[in-house]
Formats: sequence, structure tokens, C-alpha cells
Amino acid sequence: MKILSGKDLEDIYNKNKEAIIRIQREQDARKMPTLKDMVFRYRDLEGRAYYGFSADQHMPLQRFGKMKDYLMWMTSSISPDELITLVREGSRILEEGIKHPSRAARIGLILSEIENRANMTLHTELLMNYLAVQWAREDESPEFFNNQIQLEKVDMFKKELSEGDGRFFFQCEELKNLWSRWKMSESEFQASWRESLQEQKNMNLIIQMISSSVEEYAAAAQILKKD
Repeated sequence: MKILSGKDLEDIYNKNKEAIIRIQREQDARKMPTLKDMVFRYRDLEGRAYYGFSADQHMPLQRFGKMKDYLMWMTSSISPDELITLVREGSRILEEGIKHPSRAARIGLILSEIENRANMTLHTELLMNYLAVQWAREDESPEFFNNQIQLEKVDMFKKELSEGDGRFFFQCEELKNLWSRWKMSESEFQASWRESLQEQKNMNLIIQMISSSVEEYAAAAQILKKD
């Protein structure tokens, strides 16, 4: 009997790659965890249970893809909605013309905010989404990503958290790899959490300033300066 070498196995894999991948996908589909297979993580204010995937379970492809999307956006500390809003407002100002000094200042404000976000360590809303996609609520399928339920889960997280205290997130099993990767202690996390909440308040004010009248712009600028 011939003993297969590493090169032999590699050749076999390359020649049968598509079939092997198809079989693996079929096996993964058969192993798709149900809520009963998952680990209880949390019960919200309305009494609904949330379940996470254990270390030996495969996260379904839809959820895994969304989780990677949220992780990518977290690295830039700006959500897709925030970026789209800033770009859309900037485009509107350019279309109207920037001859007026306040309009030119608004373009500068947009660019400055995008640049500042690169230096922000944490984005609380993206973090909530990153966790929510990894937890299946008792009334959703673990296999598929449900955008409406995702929004509801994030809203529930916001209701349950007191402003300035994100300890709940620091202790979540699904997020521990982030703190390890970022070399972030709990005290550093708490400071970043508070900073992020303030930055997102500022973001709302900046959007208001960009689309406001000259008088409203001046008033909002004074508030932002104090913060």
C-alpha cells in the first residue's frame, strides 16, 4: 500500500476542490445550530432570551458576513449611515456653491469630522451591532440575518445601558477577543466608551449645523466648542 505524501494529498485536493467544498458545505448545513443548541447569554427588559454560538459551533454565513462588516466599520470608527450623511450633505453644499464663507466652513467641518473619527478608539453603536449579530433572539432564526430584529436588539441594548457605563459589553464572551487584540483594560474601555458617546452627540450636532441657516450654524458652533 502506498503511503500518501503531503504533495499527493495536495494534488488530490486541487483536483477535487469543488466537490470537497460542496460536501463540506452540505455537512455544515446539517450541523447548523438551532436555538436549543446555543448558549443562553442574556434576557432583555421585555423578558426575551438571547443565545450565542459556542466555541465549537459554526456561525451561519449570513451572520458571519455581517459581523465582519461591522468589524470593518469599527476600525474606521464611523458607521455607514454617518458616512453617507456627511458625504450627502457635502455634495449638496458643493452643488449650491461654496462662495459664502459659512458654506466653505461646513465643508471643512465635514472633512474634519471624518478625520477625527480615525482617531476614535471605540464606536458604541457599531459595537452594539457587532454583538447583536452574534446573538440570536428567541424569536429569530440563528441561520439568517434579520435586519428588523437587529435594529430592535440594538435599541434594547441602548435602553438597558446607563449613559457612560458599558461594563456589560466589556464582560461579554463574544467581545473578549476585541479587548485582547486591542490590548484594552476595563478602565481604558470605560474611558473610550464615554468618549464615543460624546463623539456621537457631537456628530448629531454637526449634521444639524451643516444643514442649518447661518444663524443656527453660529449657535450650534458655540455649543460644539464648549463640548
